Amino acid sequence: MTPVDWDRYYLFPVVFLTLLIAVGAARGPGEIRLLAARPSPAVNRLSALLALFAT
Repeated sequence: MTPVDWDRYYLFPVVFLTLLIAVGAARGPGEIRLLAARPSPAVNRLSALLALFAT
């Protein structure tokens, strides 16, 4: 196997996957915070039901 073949078939996919994993790991906590901060309709319904029973 020539060095060009080695780069094409082994090095490039490894570098690409490493960058993909690194970007996903860097963006993951921010995305989770955004999802957690946004109230879902189910949470709104549950809080409305709890408010009804609390009065």
